[in-house]
Amino acid sequence: MAMGPASIAQLVMTVLAVAVLGGCTNVARMQQAFEEGDDSQIERLIEIVSRQDYPY
Repeated sequence: MAMGPASIAQLVMTVLAVAVLGGCTNVARMQQAFEEGDDSQIERLIEIVSRQDYPY
């Protein structure tokens, strides 16, 4: 799945908001790893924030 810079930035901001508002340390750690260059986190982050039952 190819994502442009704007999509990645939007995803990162969404994940950050979820992490801050939801207090989910696992997502926060995954986001931090992604921001540090661990691209393996992106698919899992998308899966998590796309879930309907995930607290926003």
